[in-house]
Order: sequence, then structure tokens, then C-alpha cells
Amino acid sequence: MESAQYIAYLLSEPRKVSCVKASEVLEVSHDEINRFLLSNDFTGKELFEAVKAGLRLEGGTSSADDSVLDKPFTDLQSTELVGFFWSGRHHRTVKGISLIALFYTDPSGLRFPVNFGCTGTGRGKASMTISSRW
Repeated sequence: MESAQYIAYLLSEPRKVSCVKASEVLEVSHDEINRFLLSNDFTGKELFEAVKAGLRLEGGTSSADDSVLDKPFTDLQSTELVGFFWSGRHHRTVKGISLIALFYTDPSGLRFPVNFGCTGTGRGKASMTISSRW
């Protein structure tokens, strides 16, 4: 499976994504999706490179969206990115992973994710780097 196929799936899926759902859409086994994800180290720069051809980078706007991926049963000591974060969905602090996505909307209204990052673990100083260079 190619990175472009998986990125196209992520861009086309309006709701929750999973290895099982991706395997149905891409017509491959969910184990192949899982192996693909485990064998690659994806960066925000790669995401931007994949979508920039479809963007008009003059006159658009950028916006950020933060989400907490709930991980209520994950051991805090064994998983680096899991911590306690405020969840707008639950209106309280929950155990999970804090994900921030940067979107770019061009003047014609096309909107694409162009970068992403995870904040710190909630156990001390939070850290996240999202490159602003396009």
C-alpha cells in the first residue's frame, strides 16, 4: 500500500477512521493497514507535500483544531503521549492523546489538513512543533 492511498482515505473519510474501515475502503486486509502504519514515521511536512498541489497558497486562511483522543484504559507509564487533557466533548479532563491539526482553506473554499502534532503528555511541560513554513 502507498502513502498516497492512505492519505486519500483520511482526506475522504468525514468521520472516525480505523484500520478496519480503511481496509474496507482500500480493499486490503486490516493487518496490512496496521503493518503500514507501524512501519512508517509520518510527519506534518509529508502531509503538506501530499496536499499542496491541490492548494492555492495565496489569499487563504489557516486554522487549528485540537482534539483529545480518549484513551481511558491506557497505562500512563507505558505510553508516552497519553496524559490528562481538557476535553470539550466531555467538559472535563480526560485521559487521552492531545492532537492538533492545522488546516488551510484557499480562496475558493477548498480546505485541507496541512500539518499536525501532539502536545506533551500532560505530565510536565507540554511541547509541540508545527512548522509554519510552506
